[in-house]
Amino acid sequence: MSNQLLKSLLNEMEGELGETDFVYTRYEDPGHSWIKVPLWVLKSLGIENKISEYSYRDRPGSFFLEEDVDGSLFYTTFVKKYDENPSIRTIHIEDFDEFIIKHKLKQNEKF
Repeated sequence: MSNQLLKSLLNEMEGELGETDFVYTRYEDPGHSWIKVPLWVLKSLGIENKISEYSYRDRPGSFFLEEDVDGSLFYTTFVKKYDENPSIRTIHIEDFDEFIIKHKLKQNEKF
């Protein structure tokens, strides 16, 4: 399946899936971690304007939330709203700085 087709399918599913249906991905390097969360989920949780400049974003509209502040905010808000923990899988990476460059991530700016 091509990347473009996969992105199209995911975009179509976005309207049908809720926040609790997702498996979120945490990217962890030897010193820190970031959890990838779509912007529409942040909006649904009401925290889209609370994301700090320590997190990153990509062009399709996902945020890589820094674990200490923004990741914690996501997690606690999610649990408060749904009374369950978000499903999170962890992917270990060597260096998040290289990941940023490879995936063309931008540091978050307040919007």
